[in-house]
Amino acid sequence: MTQTPGPDEKVCPFCAEVIRAAAVKCRYCHSDLPVLAEDADAPSDVRAVFPAAGTAHDIRETPAPAEHEPEPVTLLPAPALELPGQGTTLNRATSIMLVLCLVLALGIAGLFWSARVDDLATAGDGQVTSVPYRDAAMSAAAANAALVLSYGYKTLDDDEKKARAVLTAGFAKKYLAVMGKAGPKAADAKLTLKATVASTALISLRKSSAKVLLFVNTITTAAGSDRQQLNQNRVLMTMTRQDGDWVVSNLDAF
Repeated sequence: MTQTPGPDEKVCPFCAEVIRAAAVKCRYCHSDLPVLAEDADAPSDVRAVFPAAGTAHDIRETPAPAEHEPEPVTLLPAPALELPGQGTTLNRATSIMLVLCLVLALGIAGLFWSARVDDLATAGDGQVTSVPYRDAAMSAAAANAALVLSYGYKTLDDDEKKARAVLTAGFAKKYLAVMGKAGPKAADAKLTLKATVASTALISLRKSSAKVLLFVNTITTAAGSDRQQLNQNRVLMTMTRQDGDWVVSNLDAF
């Protein structure tokens, strides 16, 4: 039976469970809840990421021009890196020893985590219940989506290389087939696509596989133009654990 939220409750937009109205993270699906204006309408236009066979559209097709010019995107500059001056009390030998100790500590931590993967707590259906492992899977999905769905006409080869590094061999073939058509179109129109993940929701998680729903914003710009096209998409990503990392084995519009 569908629950009706009370005056101090709301419905999670990802798993439809009733939660506290002030919640910023769902206690059922662990999704980060977007902070939006009250009663804002959810986007209804979902761009197909990898369409079914036989359709004429693909992941990288040029979007239709925006009717209104969106707000400009302001990126914060990276903080400057402060280097120690000549008056530092650490000499070269001490600095080298500190670096070696840090590398050794990270190596030990990596071995400890690898050993823990086999001992992860799971529910009766095999779903992993470890919160750090679940958070790591969602973070990996967001990072992988940004790599796979972003590319520019000036950096196509480098962008494809970075994307293939986070794909399984089977899915890499599908990705390259799509980019074989989308890449030339982007080059001709001088387009750059920048994808960022606004929110994630974990559908299922096992020790070696995961399914994650991602809400992705893609900003498309053309060289020589101040206009930007914003597309809002829902993407269902399937990942596989490979050599200790999460790699993408499938990607579908949701």
